[in-house]
Amino acid sequence: MAPQGTNRLNATRLLGERIFESEPMCFQILESELDAFLAEESRYCSFKTPSNPNRTRESRKKDGAR
Repeated sequence: MAPQGTNRLNATRLLGERIFESEPMCFQILESELDAFLAEESRYCSFKTPSNPNRTRESRKKDGAR
């Protein structure tokens, strides 16, 4: 499971790229603006990781099959 900071860092990078395209000379952001951006992004993508990444995949293989 990825630490929450990694997700926040990636979201900050994406937000920075968007802002830099419109205002390349200045990049300032308040934490509240970052939180608002993360809330908006969560509507379109998921930062959540699987509940159990080590779970084995269920197989459809029948008993006795090769």
